[in-house]
Amino acid sequence: SGKPKSGAQAHVSRPVGYCYGRRNNIYRMGLVNRFEGNQLYLDDGQTLDNIDTVILCTGYEYDFPFLDLSGVGVTNTGKNLFPLYMDLFCIDFPTLAFIGLPTQILPFLLSQYQCRYVAQVLAGISQLPDKATMLARQDKIEPEFPDYPLRYRKRQIDYIRDLALLTGSPDMP
Repeated sequence: SGKPKSGAQAHVSRPVGYCYGRRNNIYRMGLVNRFEGNQLYLDDGQTLDNIDTVILCTGYEYDFPFLDLSGVGVTNTGKNLFPLYMDLFCIDFPTLAFIGLPTQILPFLLSQYQCRYVAQVLAGISQLPDKATMLARQDKIEPEFPDYPLRYRKRQIDYIRDLALLTGSPDMP
């Protein structure tokens, strides 16, 4: 573990990845193999010297170790749960809801509208459509990015407006 993997040595003084930051001194790098002192060894064989700060952006995958999803008819790919009506309600067990799954959103606003809808459904104020209708809506949703189908980005506005209509809530501010 004391020897770096084979490969060219790179120094922070020259760009070694995508450059960001006000001073162009933040670099996006590959997977980290290990740290030794102020050296950083990457999986691709690069060694970086004189590193003062590393920010690990490891991503996010859905995980529900306390819940047997196969028992409720939901598949978890790590990046997506399906089928869920409106990316929210478990279709086979509609009293089970997953609030806050979409990413690249206005989290508090979207979650607030989702919570309103779930609360109204559970209280009997709003009704979910029949199973066939819920599945049809699920099948119609075209993901913006196939590998990350719950990235809402621009479609979050329409989604929140749909939730507002379903709950009789005011439209977004």
